[in-house]
Amino acid sequence: MSKEANLDDEKLVARLRDPSTCREAFGELIKLYSEPLYRQIRRTVQSHEDTDDILQNTFLKAWQNIE
Repeated sequence: MSKEANLDDEKLVARLRDPSTCREAFGELIKLYSEPLYRQIRRTVQSHEDTDDILQNTFLKAWQNIE
């Protein structure tokens, strides 16, 4: 991962922690990481439906533990 990507991630995390920008930032987080996370999960899970469930639960847990 490049230095620039790390800085972008740091900015995104800062926005996630700010109540005034957290919803918008979380949408960006989902857009950025849904596909790579899906591919990673799918490597170990047989079905598309199970993969989607795990991906959704992953983002839900992230949202619930944003602090």
